[in-house]
Amino acid sequence: MKHLSSVCRSAGVLFSLLLFGAAGAHAQATQNYGFNDYDIHLRAPSDNNHGLGWYGSAANPKNWQGQTVDGPVLYGYTGGALGTTHSGTRKLVLTWNHTGHVGIGLSSPQYPLHVAGAGYFTGALTTTGTLSSSALGVGTASPALLLHLTNNNTPAIRMEQNNSGGFNAQTWDIGANEANFFVRDLTNGSRLPFRIRPGAPTSSVDISASGNVGIGTSTPQARLHIVGNAKIDGSNTLEFGAGVAGKQTQAGTIGYGNLTTDALNIVGAGTSATDRKVAVYSEGGMTITGNLTLNGVVASSSDARLKTSIRPLADALAGVRALQGRRYRFRTGKGPQGEQLGFIAQELEQVYPELVMTGADGLKAVNYAQLTPVLVEALKEQQQQIEQLRTELSATQAQLRQQHMASTATLESRLQQLETLLDARAAAK
Repeated sequence: MKHLSSVCRSAGVLFSLLLFGAAGAHAQATQNYGFNDYDIHLRAPSDNNHGLGWYGSAANPKNWQGQTVDGPVLYGYTGGALGTTHSGTRKLVLTWNHTGHVGIGLSSPQYPLHVAGAGYFTGALTTTGTLSSSALGVGTASPALLLHLTNNNTPAIRMEQNNSGGFNAQTWDIGANEANFFVRDLTNGSRLPFRIRPGAPTSSVDISASGNVGIGTSTPQARLHIVGNAKIDGSNTLEFGAGVAGKQTQAGTIGYGNLTTDALNIVGAGTSATDRKVAVYSEGGMTITGNLTLNGVVASSSDARLKTSIRPLADALAGVRALQGRRYRFRTGKGPQGEQLGFIAQELEQVYPELVMTGADGLKAVNYAQLTPVLVEALKEQQQQIEQLRTELSATQAQLRQQHMASTATLESRLQQLETLLDARAAAK
């Protein structure tokens, strides 16, 4: 080990080493400093824990702990620091310690890279571990939240899965701008399957802890709870329950139940006016409060193949004569306003109980449509009576004509006899 002073003298170069004392004052070094071909020991010549050196590659004998440095190395026993003394004020810029931690802006770094204060990156920030911060700003030095992204055109984050693990590659973007907040399927043509527009009201879509989805409500009471109007466009199928047999793929289908005809099944399908239909099947019946207006025909299933125990409807005229047509008004809120014409269900039930239905609430309703065959048969019975009376009248009229003709002939004969007698008397005088 050579002394720095002797080397300096032999090289013909003057060195002035200054040491800072405890009070910050400096004085010219009075101590010799050790050095070799690639180190300057900054303390005693025998102290090789603090120094400055120039090292080469790992293959070069002048390497740093077997590592390729190929440049200057500043080292200390427990760590070191770099700083400034601008205008006589010392400022700590960078520190490191024996655990390998590096600090920027602090003296005791607790992590491999520990930064005190805000950081600003003009390039990419890549990590394979955990990036921990109370607030991380990307594009901003004043992050307001845990992660704050700022950009002048559509800030976004990307989630990319490559195929190195044996799975299909897929890339998703989540971004936002003045037009919308969106999820973009970059892999499949940059489609936007999910979008939220600025100004959307609170709870436009709200999912509760139970999994219920609310649209326009923060307290959904069903699996899908919509507050407001709902509209379905296009060739769509809306089904409830386990599905409707043969209807799952038909356009405009609303189905409820499981492969049965005793369920709600509203179908509006077809491509022309002749093949469209709406069919309603309901085991519990249907109640309509208000008026029902139709611009078409109301037809009931009446095929003989659907029926059994078919027999004549007798004594219809007597039944009709027992019916009582009424004028009435509904109580407020119980039916249409204004005077109505019809039957009282309890009165009709005494004559034709088949035409009266009792709901789950105990209220009775009248099947006016099935009065039609009763009226038809009553009309036929009445017509039979009319025909019978007509026949009897014709016979009576014929008999009266015969009697009239016979009486007329008798009178004519007697009149003729009287005329003959009168003529004879007149001749005798």
